[in-house]
Amino acid sequence: MPRQSNDAKTDGHRLAFAAKRCLDAFLLLTSTSSEENSSLRALVFHMLEGHAPGFFRRCSLATLLNSAMKGLQPLSIELPENLPADDGMARIDAWYLRRLRGYPHPDPDPACLERYLRSLEARGEPLHGWIIQWMCQDVGVRTANFNREWEHRGGSLIHDLYWVTHLVLLETRYLSRPLKPGTLPRLEEELFRACHYARARRHIDVAAELAICLQVVGRRNHRWHTILIDELLEHQKHDGSVMDNSLEARGLRAHCTGASLVAFAGGAREP
Repeated sequence: MPRQSNDAKTDGHRLAFAAKRCLDAFLLLTSTSSEENSSLRALVFHMLEGHAPGFFRRCSLATLLNSAMKGLQPLSIELPENLPADDGMARIDAWYLRRLRGYPHPDPDPACLERYLRSLEARGEPLHGWIIQWMCQDVGVRTANFNREWEHRGGSLIHDLYWVTHLVLLETRYLSRPLKPGTLPRLEEELFRACHYARARRHIDVAAELAICLQVVGRRNHRWHTILIDELLEHQKHDGSVMDNSLEARGLRAHCTGASLVAFAGGAREP
């Protein structure tokens, strides 16, 4: 049975320590120069600033966030049709974050953007396309046929799970603003259902995102939050990184470690 902690202070110290270990590992894992690493670094620090401000201050992450944001400036916004989905996402993440935070950045070419979105659909990557469209709409760049509902539900479990977490992440602009009033009841139902599937399939990367989402909706004391955090702690390696060995997440060590870092830091806050 999962552990149920009755000592919030001790639990907070334990998660803060796990978060610091995660931070050290995350910095190392994203130290090499690539579009994906650059975008992931900036995104994680952006989330920590809004979601775990105490941890953000204690670890003096403002300088690293500013450096990461400046490091996104050279990233291309070109979206050729054959660009891999993760690379396209990294470029849009960089553009979106810079737009949110007031940095100048060129917009994607509308025609190229539409062609790229169609190519993602044709390649069986509808989730990437849906996330990209949401971010575009959020900053005023219109795309054709965008529907905030997930039209592909039931086609892929892993896509369905990430869709649920991104309902929260995107609605909050990656944890930089509160949820809109009226969204909570539906989100909680979706999140609790996703928790069951993520744990049953041992999807640790999704579990980290779900733990963050439960924190956002005020469910740090819920049993599912305890279960997911314990799963993340069990998968934290000696170097501080968090691994997801499920088939769908192999090769996402930096992403899983970054998501776990935010989950640990957010969980360490007093409820």
